Amino acid sequence: RGRRVSVLVDDRPGSRALAEDAARRLYGIASRVSLMGGLPGQGSGTVADWLRAGHTPRELLEMAECVEDATEPERYAPKARASEPSTPAQANRPNSQASRLVELARDAELFHTPGNDPTPYATIPIGGHHETLPINGSTFRCWLAERYYRETRGAANNQALQDAVNILSARARFEGPEHEVYIRLAEHNGAIYLDLGDPTWEFVEITRDGWRIASNPPVKFRRPRGLRPLPRPVQGGDVRELDRFINVEPSELVLVRAWLVAALRPRGPYPILVLTGEQGSAKSTTARVLRSLLDPNEAGLRAEPRDSRDLAIAANNAWVLAYDNMSRLQPWLSDGLCRLSTGGGFGTRAL
Repeated sequence: RGRRVSVLVDDRPGSRALAEDAARRLYGIASRVSLMGGLPGQGSGTVADWLRAGHTPRELLEMAECVEDATEPERYAPKARASEPSTPAQANRPNSQASRLVELARDAELFHTPGNDPTPYATIPIGGHHETLPINGSTFRCWLAERYYRETRGAANNQALQDAVNILSARARFEGPEHEVYIRLAEHNGAIYLDLGDPTWEFVEITRDGWRIASNPPVKFRRPRGLRPLPRPVQGGDVRELDRFINVEPSELVLVRAWLVAALRPRGPYPILVLTGEQGSAKSTTARVLRSLLDPNEAGLRAEPRDSRDLAIAANNAWVLAYDNMSRLQPWLSDGLCRLSTGGGFGTRAL
C-alpha cells in the first residue's frame, strides 16, 4: 500500500488487457500506477528471457523510474459520468505527450549504423558536450523524460515515451545518415581517436605530428555499461616505468610493450597476449595492470566464456578482453579468439 507500481506489457496476446485490469485493481492501493511497454531488445520473449540475455534487475528498475506517470491513477479510476467535465490529467493524452517528446528531441542528431539490421542512435547535447546513445536504450528514455519534466513540470506517460522512442527510431533508421559507432578507439582521416571515458566526453586525437585533448570528436563513440575512464594523459614519461609494476622476465618486456602499442591501433590484426607462470607469480595482477592502461572496466578480468555467444557479447561491449585462470583452451574458444584478433565476425541473433 502506498508504493509506486509499474505493470509490464509484453507481446503476448491479451497482455495489455491483463495489465490494465491489474492497474485498475491497484487503484486506491498503490500511490501511482503506470504501464511499461516492451523492454528494449525484448522481442517476443518474457522478462526472464530478457534477464538471461544479459540485462539486470537494476536496469529494469531504472526504466520504471524513468516512466513514472502522474496521470495514471486517474486513468484507472472508476469511469466518470458523461456529465462530469474532464480533468486536466484526463485531457493530457499520451498521443499529445508523444508529439511533445518528439519535438523536445529536435536538437538530437539521429542516425543509424551500417548493415542490414541497423541500430538507431542519437547524439544529444548534455552539459556542454555531446553523447551518443542507442535510442532504444534506457539512458535515452531518461533523457527524454527529464526534458519533458523540465519543460512541463509533469511526468511523461510511459506509452507516450514508448511512442516517441518508436518514432525517433524510425526517423534515425530511414531518414538519418549512416555512421559507424566505436568503443574506445577509432580512426578518421588518418588520425586516431581515443575515448577517455570521462564525464565530459573528452578524447585524445593522435596524429603523426603529436596528440591533443579535445571534445566533440568527428567520430561516434558509445560507452557500454562498465566502461571506466582512462587517466588524463600528460606530456613526457617513459614506457620503461611500467616494468616495476608487472612481473615479467626482462627479456620478454619488449613483447609486452609491443602488445600495448598494437592494441592501440584502430585496425587489426591484433596479437593475443598470453601470460603463463606458476601460482602466485602475479599473472592476474599483470593482466589487470595492462588492461587498465588501455580499456579499464568494472569487470577487469573475466572468467572463461561459456560459449561463442558469450564471447561475442563481451567483444561487442569492450575494446580489450582479459580472461583469468584459464587452465586449458577449448578448440571453439581458440577459434573464436583468433576470429576476433583478425577481424572476423560472429553470427548471432542479438547482442
